[in-house]
Amino acid sequence: MIVKIITILAIIVFGVKPDGKYVVLLQNNNELRATGGFMGSYAVFQFKKGELKELKISDIYSPDGQLPGHVEPPPPIQKAFQNGEWRLRDSNWDPDFTVAAPKIVWFFEQGGEENIDGVAAVNFDLAKDVLEILGKIKTPDYPETVSASNLYELAQKYAELDFFPGSTQKRDFLGSVGRTIFRQVKDTSLVNKAKLLNLIFTNLRQKQILLWVKDTKVEEKIKKWKFDGGLNYKGGNYFYLVESNLGANKANCCVSRNVVQAINEAWEKVSIDFRNNSLFKDPVPPVFWGGNYINYLRVIIPANSELKSVSVNNTMLESYDEEIRGELKIIGFWVRVPFQTTVRVVLEYQRPKNKFLLIKRQPGISELPYKLVVNGQIVVNENLKMDKVFVLP
Repeated sequence: MIVKIITILAIIVFGVKPDGKYVVLLQNNNELRATGGFMGSYAVFQFKKGELKELKISDIYSPDGQLPGHVEPPPPIQKAFQNGEWRLRDSNWDPDFTVAAPKIVWFFEQGGEENIDGVAAVNFDLAKDVLEILGKIKTPDYPETVSASNLYELAQKYAELDFFPGSTQKRDFLGSVGRTIFRQVKDTSLVNKAKLLNLIFTNLRQKQILLWVKDTKVEEKIKKWKFDGGLNYKGGNYFYLVESNLGANKANCCVSRNVVQAINEAWEKVSIDFRNNSLFKDPVPPVFWGGNYINYLRVIIPANSELKSVSVNNTMLESYDEEIRGELKIIGFWVRVPFQTTVRVVLEYQRPKNKFLLIKRQPGISELPYKLVVNGQIVVNENLKMDKVFVLP
């Protein structure tokens, strides 16, 4: 039935039946990355005229370890991991999925996973939501009963404990769970199947599922439906926070953020409070996988907005990374949030002369607490579950 759901979605959204080889990135959004989360595993779907011919689930380190030659990493990745090269596991670096996806495919193909026709990025929370609908499952290969409440802990257990290079225990566990879920979906009620279809559409609309295909005509339809994960700047005012957890832990289990954007006639001041409720500074397997939050933060605003200052906990940054991409400006810097602390980031910049303001919410974050203050008056105070456009007074 899950194949039928995918086929129905493809027909409704793109007007075609799926055909070819598609990779689904299984991202762990407890280790947040630009496109949603760390790509720990992936699934390969081989379709022919809408029929699934092959399905496999693999560990990202399998093709990752096959890459020949050297690829220079983005400077923040090099600073964080000091390994001197860019690998598949960190290739979902760009905040624009239409830019990141072709690079991800290139890394896959260099690692031996060839002839990929498209990529979808999904986050761990989706698997939990599916189990909320299906209920508990029992795999034939493992003793535990798997549910929405314990899936993450079990996945971490088999991914991290007693891990060694070449280990297949994570792949084997996720493969067993995946096959069991597929069988369960096939046998579930029509009501549950409708719920699953609605769940997928909701995740597409909220950009918790991102899509990219090589076929340019189909990709244009994806962009039209805004399922592409692009930056989608259409002019006017714009604000997008992009976090990347480079601490090699799952600190985003326990990190929250709160945004206040204050606008007057000439300037904007944005304050972001990051709160890390992690219990310990480092992971304590198998009890706890979080820790200190080492976040390379990118803030994306209109390119014509003159940046006045950036501060972290009242300390003005003397330097930061800056990239002009078309009509957008990407500002990057480190924000370290130790466990049991709150850190405030403040940016001040010139206000664009436009009444339309687009606020984007990063994939992998369920909701973004956001407050908009215009000339001292609160005009918006809500939790954003998807991108939203506001008209300024």
